[in-house]
Amino acid sequence: MADDPAKVKITAEISATLFETLKSLAEQRGVSANTILSQAISTENFISENEAAGSKLLIEKPNHTLTQVTRKKPSM
Repeated sequence: MADDPAKVKITAEISATLFETLKSLAEQRGVSANTILSQAISTENFISENEAAGSKLLIEKPNHTLTQVTRKKPSM
């Protein structure tokens, strides 16, 4: 997904815990909170597109075992 050079300002309400997680991730990676949010949205889009195509998301653990990541479908 290509970056759109046009910027749009948003306002969001998140829990204090989630905000602390956001700040911690940004600090760990040496980037801004905006960058973390952008990466999260891009990652979610990538995963969603692949799930829609029938792909599975797998995590390889340090002992080389694979675990499938399953996500609860949102209720409408």
